[in-house]
Amino acid sequence: MAKAEYGDIIYTKHNLYRHYGIYINENCVVHYDGKLDDMFLRKMCIRETTMDRFLGGKTSYYIDNREAKFNNEEVVERARECIGEEKFNLVSHNCEHFAMWCKAGEPRSKQVYLTLLLAITINSCLNNKGVVQNKMDII
Repeated sequence: MAKAEYGDIIYTKHNLYRHYGIYINENCVVHYDGKLDDMFLRKMCIRETTMDRFLGGKTSYYIDNREAKFNNEEVVERARECIGEEKFNLVSHNCEHFAMWCKAGEPRSKQVYLTLLLAITINSCLNNKGVVQNKMDII
């Protein structure tokens, strides 16, 4: 496993999703935290926590190497400026949106995009309208 560097986006793999955060060091990550305290995600808040808390029972993390607009110092500064924020929304403001905003300046989530694309494709098939041919059709 590759070792993350200060300011990298890291994630853990869970059954149906990935949890993202900003790596500070081997024992510190800035991320949306609170799932361990409330499984209904009502108390999600951006916090700087231990790596163990970020991993949530998993034993490893992975590095997300998507494009960066900011250097690692700026990424960490942006992440830490958000500590205490409680704007979590599974679809429009989740941990991946937060991490991508810190690193690339745009809150994006591949997980949400792919889930919506799948839902629209299934709906289209069930309604005998065919499969979405162009991803712009869903926007």
